[in-house]
Amino acid sequence: MNLKERATLVAKTFKVRTERDRAGLVTETYKKAHPYEWENEIGKKVKFEDTPCYKELISLGLYESKEISQAEADEIFLIAKKRFLQAVGGNLIVLAHEQETDDFVEKDLQAILANSKIYRINDCEKNEFAKKYTA
Repeated sequence: MNLKERATLVAKTFKVRTERDRAGLVTETYKKAHPYEWENEIGKKVKFEDTPCYKELISLGLYESKEISQAEADEIFLIAKKRFLQAVGGNLIVLAHEQETDDFVEKDLQAILANSKIYRINDCEKNEFAKKYTA
């Protein structure tokens, strides 16, 4: 099995689940703008980066490998992140700027809105939260 096949298998099968009301999402834009505060704001919520799936993908060294392209690595991580966002439920904590990039709006937010188990984002009805990004 080559690296791409192994990584895709990991992305599709390794654990991404969290308990209800325990998940959080922090965008890279938010992390850069709040390099010290975001960790306190997210608290003990489980982020995608905390999952066994993400940790295994990192250990495979996809971005350092010459076997696959950065675009292929991005796609593999996206498979896993979508699974994470499909697995969470209840109230999701999201730390994102209102001027977020299309990456957050087109990928993460769409996956969140498609998940019927997520009712609220940051203690706000999820469609109300989404209006900041889709208006």
